[in-house]
Amino acid sequence: DSGGTGIEGGPLAVAVDNDGKQLWLKSTAGDMGTFSLARVEKDAIVVAGIKKGGGLVATKLSQKGDTMWVKTYAFGSGTVRATVGLADGDVIFAGGSTKNSGIVMRTDVNGFEMWTNSFVGHSVTGLALLQDQTLVVGGWSPDGFHGLRGITLDGTERWAKTYPGSG
Repeated sequence: DSGGTGIEGGPLAVAVDNDGKQLWLKSTAGDMGTFSLARVEKDAIVVAGIKKGGGLVATKLSQKGDTMWVKTYAFGSGTVRATVGLADGDVIFAGGSTKNSGIVMRTDVNGFEMWTNSFVGHSVTGLALLQDQTLVVGGWSPDGFHGLRGITLDGTERWAKTYPGSG
């Protein structure tokens, strides 16, 4: 459904100037449910979402709204909760499947998968990049615990902490 825009496809990305004036409107690839976006490099964005039926689809758009690439990845059938762009143009995606497994994946500047980490029994709900370049992954488990994990940019887990839930 075009949602009244006249544009068919996936989620819409819109660029606006400092006054909110629309510069361009772009329909991204796929029939996505939940989605996330991040600025990557200095002049591009990545829009990512879970396709109906499973798998993550990501579209990289230039500053002018031109499609630079579209990639599909095996990512489960849950949600993409966060997308972080790195200074070198690489992208980190985080989310969770419907089977309570969290996923964090890094792609290079061209969208090729570099590594994927799965956290069985823990859903991933957030992602942040610290100044020391540690990725902090937040999530929860069905047994009521919340947790944080520190991951290096090469995918190595540095630390993991668990905290009791609020009940």
